[in-house]
Amino acid sequence: MRYRAFGWTIARVLFGAFFLYAPILILVKFGGQNPPEPAVAAQHFATALNDSGFMNPLLIADLLIGGGLMLFDRTAPVGLILLGPPVLVITCFHWLLTHS
Repeated sequence: MRYRAFGWTIARVLFGAFFLYAPILILVKFGGQNPPEPAVAAQHFATALNDSGFMNPLLIADLLIGGGLMLFDRTAPVGLILLGPPVLVITCFHWLLTHS
């Protein structure tokens, strides 16, 4: 039974670390803007998000806060609640606009 709890802890920490790493990469490599997209529809959507001026900082803050909360056992449920909507939007973006 102890190994199962240890496995979930490792998974939770890796999940949280990814969502801390991803927005930092976007800030450092792309200057807080969406990465370039190959599909035309995805380019238009990403340009609209970049031009709005508040969606990218909001998304980056949400991913950083949610990832940080995932690192601790007590706050992991709140982290999942914060990370759920952006993960759904990112998934739908790739399925519907980039077809990948």
